[in-house]
Amino acid sequence: MKARGDEMKQDETLAIKLFLKQLANEYNDIERLSKGILDPQKSDRGIAIGKQFRKLIRECDDAVSKGDLNKIIENYPVSNKLLTEFIELLQDVPDEL
Repeated sequence: MKARGDEMKQDETLAIKLFLKQLANEYNDIERLSKGILDPQKSDRGIAIGKQFRKLIRECDDAVSKGDLNKIIENYPVSNKLLTEFIELLQDVPDEL
């Protein structure tokens, strides 16, 4: 498996895949937390973020299986933005403050 000219060992690949699978499973926590948001629109958005996040991370996992680590680099900014937005949804401080 090659990434930017470097070869990865099989144990490194398996470790990355395990991490990505665990990260994709965070969808369950995102969904649970979203259901606790009182604003229905924010709650729905939180659930949608969780689904999109899981999809992106699964894409990364599939890409690692194919030896394409560039997918992780490509999806990082999008997944990071989603998590940031989700954390903002959890804030219960009124916008006026």
